[in-house]
This record gives sequence, C-alpha cells and structure tokens, in this order.
Amino acid sequence: MAHKKCIICGKEAAYCIKGTSDCYCEDCAKEFFGDLDLLEKIDQAEKQAKQLKQILNSNISQNTDDKIDDNDQDLIEK
Repeated sequence: MAHKKCIICGKEAAYCIKGTSDCYCEDCAKEFFGDLDLLEKIDQAEKQAKQLKQILNSNISQNTDDKIDDNDQDLIEK
C-alpha cells in the first residue's frame, strides 16, 4: 500500500480531512488545525474504504444484474 504524503511538507501523512485527499503529517496537522480530533487518522480512513469496497464487491457478485440494494446505496451516499 502506498503511503500518503503531507500536502504541505511532503512527509508521510498521518491525518486527512474526512472525505478528501488532503493529508497532513502530524506536525503540520498540529500547526494548522490545533485540534487533531477535527481530522481522521489515515489508518481509520483506509479501513473504512476497504470495508466499503468489500461490501460493493460482495453485492456485485451476489446480484448478477449489478444493481445496488437500497441499504448499500445509503452506505455509499454517506
């Protein structure tokens, strides 16, 4: 898995803004945001992305017509 880089200094990123590809190393995150609770740790974001990918792959393999169930559509929209 490729490591994400801080968009400010280029170091390995540890945090990102939820729902974006804007990532920051710990030092830049502290300097620019102060409260790290506003950001999402990279490992958490990647875990959620993997779970969503598994749901989608499972759904596609179960539905030969490739339609997404309403419950899965709700997960995608969040």
